[in-house]
Amino acid sequence: MEILNISNYRSFIRFYLAKRSPKGRGEIGKLAKFIRVHSTFVSQVLAGTKDFNIEQSYAASEYLQLSKIEKKFFLLL
Repeated sequence: MEILNISNYRSFIRFYLAKRSPKGRGEIGKLAKFIRVHSTFVSQVLAGTKDFNIEQSYAASEYLQLSKIEKKFFLLL
């Protein structure tokens, strides 16, 4: 799955985290630590009840190691 083929940033993050750790162990915590939020907040974002702000979205794009164009697309999502 490429980011340019999706319309929802949550789906891409879920896919990416599952790809990095098939059992999902610790990936939400690592992402949360990287973007300096609580892991509960990341879980709420992935569940659709909360949203990242622009700074958190940019930090998440850094964690996901997106290219420059992918980062721009991710931030627009």
